[in-house]
Amino acid sequence: MKEWKLIGIVLVESILSLALGLFIMKFALEPLYELQGIKIRGDIWVVWFAVAILLFSIYTLLFSSVVNYPMKKRLRSKKFWILFAISIVILLVPWVNGEIPY
Repeated sequence: MKEWKLIGIVLVESILSLALGLFIMKFALEPLYELQGIKIRGDIWVVWFAVAILLFSIYTLLFSSVVNYPMKKRLRSKKFWILFAISIVILLVPWVNGEIPY
């Protein structure tokens, strides 16, 4: 039963971060990119997924330090930190290139 509870928590966390990432992408980042003169040519969903991963990572970092978070093993995972770093790079590349190259 405890395992199902943890699976449910991860599922809800994932769905919420994807939904919030889409909202932030469409209503905050996309207008910000256009305002900065960054051309949106490619697949904008790569940026959306990077925003969702970044939100998920920040959520994990915050809640693992504040409460008795059941998924503290994520912080010791190399995949977690690699995805966190890649999501930051994906969000910063459009400012360097002047366009979204994905």
